Formats: sequence, C-alpha cells, structure tokens
Amino acid sequence: MSKGVVKLLLNPTVDKSGDSFEAILPDNIAIINCDITPLKNMTRRWGYEEAYATGELSRCSLVIDVDPGYAVMENGWIYRLDTLVKLTTKMIGKQGDEEYHPQFEIMNGMVIIADGGDMVKIQNGDSSLLGGNPPKAKFIGKIGDRIIVSGYKDADGEYSEVSYCSNGNPEEWLEGDSGFFSICKNTSAGVKMMKVNASYVYFFKEKDTEVFSLVGGDVMFQRHDAACFDIGIKAPYSLVKSLNSLLWLGHTGDIYELAGGQPQIISIKYKQMISELNYKEELLGFDFYKEYKIRWLAQTEGKCIVYDYLNKLWSEENTWDNNDFQRMPFNSMAYINDECYVGSYIEDGKIYRLSKDVATDNGLPIRCVRQFRLIPFMNGDTRGTIDKIDIRVKRGVATASETTPQLEIDIRTDYGEWVKFYIDLGINSDQDPYKCIYPGLYGSEFEFKIIETDAIDYLMSDMTVAFQGNS
Repeated sequence: MSKGVVKLLLNPTVDKSGDSFEAILPDNIAIINCDITPLKNMTRRWGYEEAYATGELSRCSLVIDVDPGYAVMENGWIYRLDTLVKLTTKMIGKQGDEEYHPQFEIMNGMVIIADGGDMVKIQNGDSSLLGGNPPKAKFIGKIGDRIIVSGYKDADGEYSEVSYCSNGNPEEWLEGDSGFFSICKNTSAGVKMMKVNASYVYFFKEKDTEVFSLVGGDVMFQRHDAACFDIGIKAPYSLVKSLNSLLWLGHTGDIYELAGGQPQIISIKYKQMISELNYKEELLGFDFYKEYKIRWLAQTEGKCIVYDYLNKLWSEENTWDNNDFQRMPFNSMAYINDECYVGSYIEDGKIYRLSKDVATDNGLPIRCVRQFRLIPFMNGDTRGTIDKIDIRVKRGVATASETTPQLEIDIRTDYGEWVKFYIDLGINSDQDPYKCIYPGLYGSEFEFKIIETDAIDYLMSDMTVAFQGNS
C-alpha cells in the first residue's frame, strides 16, 4: 500500500496531438483563456471592451495602424476612428461569400489598400482611387522603394503575375514588357498569398512557395531557387509575420514557422485539433506581439488556437455566454498609439480595445479553464483515495462588483461523474494563499478541471495532492 504527497507544479503544456486519453500530467488536456506568467503560473488572458461603433451592419475586415487609425468594413466603407467619419471612396473588391481581408502598405505618406478591386489610397484624411492604373490586386507589400502586388488575373486568366510600381512612386505603374514578372516555376497554380519578409518576397501557392528578391537593373526581381520550398498554404490568411519570421497553415495541415529559411512544423502538440477543423482554409491569423501570442481563428467552428511564441506553448481562447464557450469575435487587429484594437467578426461595425486592464469580454465573463489527468499511485497500487488537496492561489481579491469570488475545482475518477468543490478567494482582509479541500474520492485515474470565471485578479501557482493507495 502506497501513501504519499505529490506537489503538482502544473506544467503549462497542452497535448492535443492525438486522443485526449494520452494526455497525462505534465501535459494538460486543455488550457482555455489563460496566460502564462514569466514564472510559468496561470493568470487570466486579456479582455476586451467596445471602443468604436461605426453604425455599419458589417464586419470590420481591416484595422489600419496609422494615427489616428482607420477601419475598413466588409461592405467596403472606410472609417476614420477618432471621428468615426466615413471616407469618400469605398473598397469594391469583395466577391460573393469569399473571405474578405484587405491588405495595406504605406509609401510617401499615403496608405495604399488592396482588396482585389480598384486600389484605394488614404491621404490627407480622406480616401480616393490610387493613380497610375494599378492592377486589381489582393496582396500588397513594400520592398525597397517599390510597392509590389499580386493576386490578380493576368491576360491568361491565371494568378501567376506580379506587378510593381516605378521607383519611389506608387502612382506610376509600368506597362508593356516592364513592371511585371511571372512566377509559378512549378505547376502549383497561382499565388494564394504574398508576404515581404526582410529582403525577400514569398509567393505562397497551393503546394509550394517561391522566393524572390529585389536586385534592380533590367531583371529587377530574381528568383532564389535555394530559398524556395515544397510547402504551400492551405489557409491564405493564416499567414502571419512575427519577429522577422513567417508562420502559416501549410497544405499538409500542419502549422509551419520559417526557421533558417526553411519551414519547420511547430504544431505537433495541436495536430489532432487542427486536423478536426472542417474549414481549415478559413483559418485567420494575427500577431498580438505585446502578448507574445499568435491567434489563429476558425470562425465557422468557433475556435481560437493560441500560440505563445515566447514560451512555445499552445492553448485556446473563447468567450463565455449562455453557459457555453463561444467564438472570439475577432476579424482584424492592429496596434494604434500603443493600444490593441480588434475589428468585430459580428456584423455590427464595431472595433474593440483589447487590454490587460480589462477583466471581461465586453461585459461577459472570461472563463479560465485548466483540465488535466493525474495517476498518483506507486509501489504496485493501481487504485486508492485522494484525501486532501492544498491549492496555492492568490486570494483577497474581492472587488466592489465581485464580492464573493470563487475558484471551482471539478474532479472525476475513472471517467465517471464530475464532483464540484469550491474555494473562497477571499475578501480583501483574507489573503492566505493556501486553501484545502478533502475530496475523499476513490479510483485509479483522477481528472481535474480548475475553473475561475469571476472578473478578479486571478493567479494560481500549484497544488499538492495527498493520496493513499490500497489495491
């Protein structure tokens, strides 16, 4: 018969590479709506609140990080955020039900927006068509003193052509045999996404990626065969530029990061969850660099996959409403004047402010969940009793609006029914961080859910389990 105490430091890693049956501490089954502190403890993720309401019954498809900030709605209208004034010229590139995520670049003091229709510029506080008769491109970047665009049909009806402006002039586009080049060295269809990173331009296609650089002279852009690779892109808008690297959902169904110039799989721990997405091509990614996070959103299925690239950790995020997890309503994002703004996925024309100082999701609670499985027994025992659990959690965190905050601990044995326990997180005068529960539950495997939903300063570090084996 074994008897002992196990101190669980609650490693923040999650394993969704296969069946959840395989996930046993130190790997968690799930972590939802939690952030990791530098000391690897758990706290609540940032919340959001309404910042701007345009009045449009349309999603916000692009937030532009040029002071005072601009937003492009899915219906094409552009708003200046500080005044909520609608600009003169709208975008017209959206086609039917296709995913609509315009892109922009900045040159010579003007914001240039591409969405597959006529390119539009914002200059002197208003919008108008970009001069020079540029192509109707979806993708735009800047390299050197040139704007480069792709994602438009060429004369053959293909998407293999790339155009660029005259040197330093985004309203002068060369015609004839100059000002464009073709990619698609292989037969992997046309350009599905383009991104400038450092001195290279990456053209992502269905099953491979070609890489060019600006060399000038008669050639202007040159392919670098050694830098090309045989990984394409499954979800065009999953592509994220972060810390001078690129991350995206490849055509293989894995998430890749460019490392040493070549793609490396980083999503092994989340492979099963990603494979179960039915609409992988919709995956939409953003770099929330102040949080060291990339969020990939699968809106049709209400999923938000989070990669903490500082700690190399994966988790999930959702809102909590009607007693269930719902989608995160993010459709675009940008930092403006050091604040993070996210455009709404809901057709309400709103833009939210995402901040560490906001403890709810626009008034809805943020439900933090950590789920893991423990097999504590040793010395030949396979079953026994958990007698006592000591939990170290920040207490004395009640507020005027949250007067009786609680930590919920759900436990089940051997895949049976969940039993709920609660810990008072304390009024301001009660800051003792150690609280105990006495489950008295018998079994061989013990599964835990640690849940905190109140809008308080939540921080949990570890727990200690006292057990006794008897078979």
